[in-house]
Amino acid sequence: MYGPQVVAIDISAQELDEAPNVCEKRVMDARSLEFPDRSFDHVTAFYALLYMDAEGQRRAIAQAARVLKKGGSLCIWDTETAGEALPYLAELDVDAAGERIHVTYGIVKDDAEQTMERIERFCADAGLCVAQAQRAEKQFFLRAVCV
Repeated sequence: MYGPQVVAIDISAQELDEAPNVCEKRVMDARSLEFPDRSFDHVTAFYALLYMDAEGQRRAIAQAARVLKKGGSLCIWDTETAGEALPYLAELDVDAAGERIHVTYGIVKDDAEQTMERIERFCADAGLCVAQAQRAEKQFFLRAVCV
C-alpha cells in the first residue's frame, strides 16, 4: 500500500521473493535489526511474533523500539495461541487497499503460549507506551508509541 516508503524484512528470502515488488526487501532477522537507532516513523509486525519464542519476541520488540523515532509507532497484528491445540492455524481475510486476500498462518512449536498481554508487557519493557489494544476472538492488534 505504501510502496517505496516501505522496507520489508523477513528471515526467509523465499518469503520476500513471494511478496510484491513494490518496496525495498531485505533478508534480516527482526531480533537483530541492522538499521541505525531512530531510523523509522513506523514499524509493523504482521503475524511475525507468532513464529518466535518468548525471548525472540522480547528481542524483536526491543529492536523495533530502538529503530523507532520519538513519537513513532509499532503496530502489531497477531494471534493468541495459549491453550490452543497444535498445529495452530490462523485463517485471515485481509483487505489490502480494496483487494481481498485470504491467508493462513500456522505453527507447531513448544513455546506456543502467546497472549496479547505478554506482547503488551514486552512493549512496556522496551519503553513503548501501548496506545491501542484490540482483540477480536483470538486475533489482536496493538499500537505502541515510542516516548
